[in-house]
Amino acid sequence: MDFDGLKVADEFSRDISSPVINVLREDESQPGSTLYTQGAAILRSAPGGPATVIAGNVKDKGLVNGDASNARFGIIFDFLFYEPRRIAIVDYHYGCIRGLDLEANAVSNIAGICSTEPVSSSGLPSFAIPTRIVYLKRQSYFIVYAYSTQTFSFQLLKIDSATRSVSLLNDSLTGRISKVRSLLVDQSETVLYVGYSGGLAKVDLHSFEAIDLTFHGPAVQNGPAAVGTLNYMRWLVDGVIIVAVTEEAVAVIDLGLEEVDFLCNGKLCSQVM
Repeated sequence: MDFDGLKVADEFSRDISSPVINVLREDESQPGSTLYTQGAAILRSAPGGPATVIAGNVKDKGLVNGDASNARFGIIFDFLFYEPRRIAIVDYHYGCIRGLDLEANAVSNIAGICSTEPVSSSGLPSFAIPTRIVYLKRQSYFIVYAYSTQTFSFQLLKIDSATRSVSLLNDSLTGRISKVRSLLVDQSETVLYVGYSGGLAKVDLHSFEAIDLTFHGPAVQNGPAAVGTLNYMRWLVDGVIIVAVTEEAVAVIDLGLEEVDFLCNGKLCSQVM
């Protein structure tokens, strides 16, 4: 998939010199523009203008806070707006959720080990190797998939955006969901959808019951359709998820009808093949 001549990866590029976009999101601070990552930087693409770096450096990696133009990141796995002009950035390489304040034009640490040192064995409530993040605006907390320094395993973690305290989202989810590739919360902020190694799970954020969802579609003759590897789920409309499954294909998942269709280059894959 191409964007301004760059390749949008379904797997993460570990080479920061590679011209690959790992994350692409709508710029909520500047309507009509798009933010994306390339190398160790976040760039803005505005209609009719060239792309500009708003934080970090495409070719230079590091753990440096302060002025956004001088700040440095490691490997950016994900980012999102959690306030109109504030962005949370998942810095996989340094085990950190970093914050970009567009008003102050400054970068700071939000949570995590935020270090070049190995993962601590102290058992303190923190994390390393974060990969995915969502934010619940009404409840003011992040959900992050990361390596917990308390349990020494990958977990769904909760980070309070005010106190920045870190805790397990819920003990009952420990060992239940692994190898998470995508997180998506519904508009009511009562349900978390998790794309993981077992497919797609629906997590009730009150009871924390997790249910694996099954779908029907043209990919199968009998039984549920396999949704494949789910990267960067997004809402297409209410109740319908669109998600990349390969570089050329996306899945359109209708939660109400329990159906999934696969699109290859804008057409049903069955019509392309």
